[in-house]
This record gives sequence, C-alpha cells and structure tokens, in this order.
Amino acid sequence: MTTDPFDRLGILADVDPDVQPDPRFVARLRARVASALIPSPDDLPVVDLPERSSTMTDTSTDTPTIAAIQPYICVSPAVEAIAWYRDVFGAVETIRYTGDDGRIGHAEITIGGATVMLSDPYPELDVVSPRELGGTPVTLHLVVPDVDAVYPRAIEHGGRAAGEPEDKSYGARSFTLLDPFGHRWMVQTPVGSPTLEQVQDATTGYTITPPEEPPHEA
Repeated sequence: MTTDPFDRLGILADVDPDVQPDPRFVARLRARVASALIPSPDDLPVVDLPERSSTMTDTSTDTPTIAAIQPYICVSPAVEAIAWYRDVFGAVETIRYTGDDGRIGHAEITIGGATVMLSDPYPELDVVSPRELGGTPVTLHLVVPDVDAVYPRAIEHGGRAAGEPEDKSYGARSFTLLDPFGHRWMVQTPVGSPTLEQVQDATTGYTITPPEEPPHEA
C-alpha cells in the first residue's frame, strides 16, 4: 500500500489551522514531493537546460546515489537577491517558480557552473531567512577567477566585507562578506599550492591533521 508522501514526512501534521498555507500551493508542493519520493519513469518531466545537463547512470540499487551537495538558501526578497547575485557574482538564473501570492517558491541560479537553489521565506513551512533569524551560522564558499574584481562590486552593491582581499597561508586570496540579505560568503581565488608543512609553519594556534592513510593489504 502506497504511503502518502506528506504522511511520511509529517511536515503538515502540527501546523496551526490559522496559518495553513494556500491550498493551491500545498497541492503543487504535494505533487512535487510525491514525484520525488515515488516517481513514475513515464511521468517524469523532461527539462532542456544544457548548462545543467549531466549523464546519469542506473546503478540498479535500492539506495539512490547522491552526486553532489547543493546549497538551498532562503532570501528576502528573493527577486532582489537573484539580481544581486547576477550583478556581483555573475549568476545566471535557470528556473523560477512564482506563487500566486507573488513569492518565489523555488528558483535556481548557477555561479561558475555551481547550482544554488533559493526561495522567499515561507514561515508557515518553517522556511525563514537570516533576516528573520537575526544572522546565519552558514558560510557559502565561492571560488572566482579574480577576487580583487569581485570585491569592489560587492561593496558597491551593499555587501559588508570583514576586510579587503588578502593572501592566505593555504594558497588562496580571500575575503568574507555579508550580502544585503544576511548570507555570509567566503570569496576566494587560488594563488598557490603550498604543502601541508608550509601551511602548518604559517599557521599559529592550530594543529593541522592530515587524513590517515588506509592500511595496506598484504
């Protein structure tokens, strides 16, 4: 017997009736979750996005293979954030779902080939941005071709940097900033390939531990 995806997740079980989301939004979200949990190969949509296409291999196992971890951030307002990431980081928007209430329920951008997913706040679904939280515990790491070119654009567009770009002992030129929407970014350009010993010699207050090598089989 097939289990309803929302019963499986239980994400609406304890929602106050006074703050129930728009039924139309729930219906669309239910359909998307159901498709993700119990997909039918004949019903899956085909989206032609060449810049995001990849080759998928059927491993014929019960456990799906996770190819990558992608950040999914909440920004307010999302439409302004998409424009900011475009102007400062050169982001390219690839898809957007706009709800009947005007909020962006889901959007995707690519920055240097990496995908970032985002949405407006949906507090009724416990989706909130750093503005509602009063800060963020997460830092998004971004590698760019020229960190010194990105820095003035970020400042000009309202980013708050912790300092100007500087060379780091681990082989990157780097700066950290908060964007106008409360997300923290570490922006870097590789400038060298120091050895672990060289990094340790230049680093005080920390002991760098390399991964243990697996034992060799006889």
